[in-house]
Amino acid sequence: MLIFGSRSSHLKTVPTTISCASCGTPNQTQISVYGRYLHVFWIPLFPIGKSVVAHCEHCQKTYRPASLPQELKEAGRAAKRQAKAPFWHYLGLSTIILLLSTLIYIGSSTTDNTELYFADPKPGDKYMYKVENDGDKVYSYFKIATVGKDTLWVHLNKYFSEKQFRSYKIDKTDNYEEETVAMPRATIAKMKTDGNIMSISR
Repeated sequence: MLIFGSRSSHLKTVPTTISCASCGTPNQTQISVYGRYLHVFWIPLFPIGKSVVAHCEHCQKTYRPASLPQELKEAGRAAKRQAKAPFWHYLGLSTIILLLSTLIYIGSSTTDNTELYFADPKPGDKYMYKVENDGDKVYSYFKIATVGKDTLWVHLNKYFSEKQFRSYKIDKTDNYEEETVAMPRATIAKMKTDGNIMSISR
């Protein structure tokens, strides 16, 4: 099944005063401009060029790009400059840019929130962190129970995830220890400095 390719759509048709090279009739030759675009699953990505076709309304002669007389070629170049690709020719590219912008915004917002929550911890905040286990990086959570001046008392998650993007599966209420353990703020700060605090959610 073809999922990638190119297609064309009509952009503009303009009349000319040029005499038809076939029948000699003036004012009957029109130039049509077509825009070519790449598509994936028939969704336009972006334009890749334009082509022109001339047609005589009197004798019905059609001139393809390779057979255009010189005078029609010049008129065709002018028509191509005037014809603009419609927005939907950029639909796929625009969607990709919007998606990337959204992901970048979400990522920057998460970073901003992490800094904010780290500076002002609250009970209930969840820290996702990473540690090494037999040489492999694993991920888990701890949840703040009580905030002290120099120490946070936290509930540790009982489980670890081998993949960061799957760690949400272990973030369940029943997976946290009932007992709390004391974690000095200095220890948590070093974890953050070392890049081992992945995110903080509230």
